[in-house]
Amino acid sequence: MVHVRQIGDLKLTFIVSGRLWRNALIMQDKETGSFWDHVTGEALIGELKGKRLSGVPVVQTSWSEWVKAHPKTKVLKKEEEITSSVYENYFKDPDRTGIFRTRWQMERLPGKRLIHGISLGPHALAVPDDKLKAGKLLQRRLGEEDILVLRASDGGVRAFLAKVRDEALHFRPDSTGNQYLDEETGSVWDLEEGTCLSGRLKGERLKQLTVTAAFWFAWSSFYPNTEVVD
Repeated sequence: MVHVRQIGDLKLTFIVSGRLWRNALIMQDKETGSFWDHVTGEALIGELKGKRLSGVPVVQTSWSEWVKAHPKTKVLKKEEEITSSVYENYFKDPDRTGIFRTRWQMERLPGKRLIHGISLGPHALAVPDDKLKAGKLLQRRLGEEDILVLRASDGGVRAFLAKVRDEALHFRPDSTGNQYLDEETGSVWDLEEGTCLSGRLKGERLKQLTVTAAFWFAWSSFYPNTEVVD
């Protein structure tokens, strides 16, 4: 998850603090020394306690696919080349699942199972990575909202609110299988971008939701009552 680094007129610069909160590292801003939960974007301790950063949807994909779609992308230049990761053994070991573990959470899914998490207010959904096949659309009720989740052709996972101007929409593939139609108006949609290409709703855009790629043990620590797609 990426967070907007600004609260009102105050711009913040974050560093990783080395401390854990619910099995996840927390950030610290240099300006006030406040500690921040990087999963929810909420300040936990310090001058800005209770403040929350707004989330920005991101997509994890390959560089070749991303630059094809966004040729004017700016690239962050690293100061030095990264050739290895201190977390390499941690990722490989299925038994290393944080410090704080709850047995019932581990019984629902293996701790190191990769999931894609979505939260709406008090409601949360965990979609195991292997449940999302390319071109397959998952439509689900989450709290009071209808949402849709899909793995795009670039491999990235996207999620949207399935409605336009408070009108709920339900989608199905068109005859080619490359695009989608909404059943309510028959309009044609590019659901990788959440935009309507033609029909009565042409030009409309679905609200994109933040998707968090995480291990199950970490997501369930923050959202213990999360729904799980099985």
